[in-house]
Amino acid sequence: MTLSRVYKGEAVVLHSLLMGEADLLVTLWAQTEGKLRAIAKGARKPSSRMVGHLEPLTRVDLALTRRHGLAVVTQVQVIESFQPLKGKLESLSQGFYVSELVNGFTAEGLPNAPLYTLLLDTLRLLPHTSKPQILMCYFELHLLKTSGFMPELYRCVVCSIRLTPGEHRFSPGAGGTLCVGCAPTEVGIMS
Repeated sequence: MTLSRVYKGEAVVLHSLLMGEADLLVTLWAQTEGKLRAIAKGARKPSSRMVGHLEPLTRVDLALTRRHGLAVVTQVQVIESFQPLKGKLESLSQGFYVSELVNGFTAEGLPNAPLYTLLLDTLRLLPHTSKPQILMCYFELHLLKTSGFMPELYRCVVCSIRLTPGEHRFSPGAGGTLCVGCAPTEVGIMS
């Protein structure tokens, strides 16, 4: 993790895990730092100033200090709670799916500003779209693109010719689409 001794900025809470009697271990997607993990000491105490601020799917302004290995949340303030998203069960479950994908596709301390923007836009649009499946496909495709896992879809991965709409093959092992001339007829190649 490339976090300096002190970090101040905004982040989206991706996940939280109970620790001990009153602490939380939170996973954050920070605007400028990427994925961070931090402990929020005493965050579950009723008298804590952090109560409710570190719920998953919440955009926060926070301050972290880095001590012996793990960052500690010292201040937190909600910027955006995504209430419309949390008001519908379907959009809430899709929001959790989005946060799990971001958490799973990223490594700690690697910033990715386009992914941060994509995450925020998706969480804002989910409760207002009449076709959430299309938005989820858009998110998944752009997640692959911004995280560097996008397969090649527009050129043959063997001969590099530009593909036109028509019959092609897809090879997960080769990393993308094959033209008919380069595509062997073997198992693992999809039509």
